[in-house]
Amino acid sequence: MRKRFAALALCLCLLGAGLLPVRAAESPVNVRDDSVARRRSTVVYCLSEDRYRLVPEVRSVTLLGSETLLEVLAEEVLKESVSEDLVSALTGRTTIYVVTVAQTGNVATVDLGGDVDLMQEYDIFCLKAALVNTLIESGGVEYVNVLFNGREVPTNGLPTGTMTRFDEDLQSAWVEHENEGVAALRSQSYSFRRNVTLYFPASDSPFLLAEVRELTFTRSNLATPVLEALIAGPTSTAAMRRCYPAATRVDGLPSLEEESGDAQYLDVSFTYEIGAALTGDENERLLQMAPLVVTLTTFLPETVAVRVRVNRRPIESIVSGGATGERLLYRERYAGLVGRTVALYFPQADGRLLWVTRAVSQNETTLRDLVEQLLDVPEGAQPVFPDGFTAECLRGVTMMDDTAIVNLTQGGADLLSSLTADQERSCIFSVVNTLTAYAGVNRVQFLVEGVKVDSLAGALNLRSPLVRNPGIIQTSLS
Repeated sequence: MRKRFAALALCLCLLGAGLLPVRAAESPVNVRDDSVARRRSTVVYCLSEDRYRLVPEVRSVTLLGSETLLEVLAEEVLKESVSEDLVSALTGRTTIYVVTVAQTGNVATVDLGGDVDLMQEYDIFCLKAALVNTLIESGGVEYVNVLFNGREVPTNGLPTGTMTRFDEDLQSAWVEHENEGVAALRSQSYSFRRNVTLYFPASDSPFLLAEVRELTFTRSNLATPVLEALIAGPTSTAAMRRCYPAATRVDGLPSLEEESGDAQYLDVSFTYEIGAALTGDENERLLQMAPLVVTLTTFLPETVAVRVRVNRRPIESIVSGGATGERLLYRERYAGLVGRTVALYFPQADGRLLWVTRAVSQNETTLRDLVEQLLDVPEGAQPVFPDGFTAECLRGVTMMDDTAIVNLTQGGADLLSSLTADQERSCIFSVVNTLTAYAGVNRVQFLVEGVKVDSLAGALNLRSPLVRNPGIIQTSLS
């Protein structure tokens, strides 16, 4: 992310040299040309000068290539305000930067790096609030987790949990937050509720998806309610699946142990039934343990790892090696398994489009990635493209303003020209509806070797951009 300015300069040079998507492309066919810079007007939350209120500020931001809007917005929150009467949510005394921003469904997780130890609790609280409201304001996000150096940092002694939009009166919210922390310190049995992001394996891919659930906790037992929720399985069984046998129980009270410095790990024991989930090769075992590790390290304060036992005895089969340190399951080993969901549209025999939700890697963020996903046809649907059409038939998929530009090779266009009128309409609107489900895309322009064409198979006029066609979409089967 720190290379954004160099990348922006490169993109502007390319644009200035005439490499606009409406011109004939000069790069090899298999080179992705998704790197065009694009600008958006958006809202970033700052603070009033007395730091007692959240205040929205309209800014124009630039997205480069595969950067997501959420990544750029998180960086904007850390910058100085453009208004004289507002201040940044980040105080000038510390260095904080964005490490990653991942979105899974309607949940965003921001991991910040830097000197969080130099920040006061109120400053951390304000920064979290500004990030939450900014990301939610962007659309598509309803919940936000904020981590620092891969850990949840509390501001009142209790887990923050998954956050929703803050009221703009930060001072009142902080007083209530402090009072809750004081009440919890007075009693180990103090009860409170939190939203928790639970992770479960996707039904049809090797990724984790997220589900937010409100759970009840006592200060003396922060882990068991989360573990029981994971064992119970997801509410949305169409997109996610259960990871542990229903008969599994937590064996005793989980304990938080010191790992290094302020960091700690959770030591948890299960009854023998969980062993049924720990079969298969190492990749399968990783996916089975990932929900535990990612969920708990996202929620529990200062927790970076989990140690799993069965009937109080360590399980050596879930990790390679046998040294004591290797028995700890660290967050960074599993965080890459968290996927994101995309909406895709495929033709059906009756002429309508089937809406499919698919879990993909967090790295698949470009418009080209979306179009390439249409090459993988799900059960119950027909192919979008004719036989022989591959990713190499896409010279590039770029974005200018609110228009996605699909630039076909001549070979790809020749294949599409063989379609019937109905097949061409299904193909084109599968692409159009898929791309316009992407934030900021309202229209799709088709080109062949960088040049506008009247049509591909004669059924549709492609000289002008096409807009979304919701009337031919069928409810998802997934």
